[in-house]
Amino acid sequence: MKHLNVAKYFVALLCLIAVGISCNKKDDMVVDDTLSVLSQKINGTAVSSGVANIKTAVTIELIFSHTLNQSAFASALSFTGPSGAVPFDLSYSNTNSTVTLVNTTPLDNEATYTIAVSAGALGASGQSLRETFNLKFTTQPFVPANVALSADVSSISEDGGMATLTATLSEKVDKEVTVNLAFGGAATGGGTDYTASTAALVIPAGETTATATITGVQDNAIEGTEFIE
Repeated sequence: MKHLNVAKYFVALLCLIAVGISCNKKDDMVVDDTLSVLSQKINGTAVSSGVANIKTAVTIELIFSHTLNQSAFASALSFTGPSGAVPFDLSYSNTNSTVTLVNTTPLDNEATYTIAVSAGALGASGQSLRETFNLKFTTQPFVPANVALSADVSSISEDGGMATLTATLSEKVDKEVTVNLAFGGAATGGGTDYTASTAALVIPAGETTATATITGVQDNAIEGTEFIE
């Protein structure tokens, strides 16, 4: 019987030790209040700082580990380049843990830009970004788009006939493109055989086409077919 009592005491002691260890572990638990960047994308693609060959129109998405304090975050955020601060629109989503930046003016080609978020208490509940976050990227070289000129008809009458000329870019560009027109051939412009609505076609930034019209002018002369080149 005495042997059994010792065993019981021993088991009870082990239980107390187990409870004590369990309580100590619970007391040692630490709540992580560190704010961190979980994901960074430019134009929908995950990137690392230093990425190159980025288009001059960017949509930058940053996903954070916690809900952000919008006022504190906006004060800590900067978007800079060779000419200084870059104007941009800022929006929040996913309970204010995701931020999206979109530049509102075209970036320069072959230039390096930096998105920076200064360290500090930027979380909605005071969570802190321990170190300043930087995302650097370099924009792509400028490659001129090809221009094709076409007409909707192959011939017009001198008696008020009209043709539409269309200048078409091979791709959209973020700058205005001017296509100067020069006419030649046997037909005489300037109101003799025809008139052109403009001497230059201006394709707006982000667009791919612009048009002009050529209108035939009756000169009452007896002549064969004349060409505009």
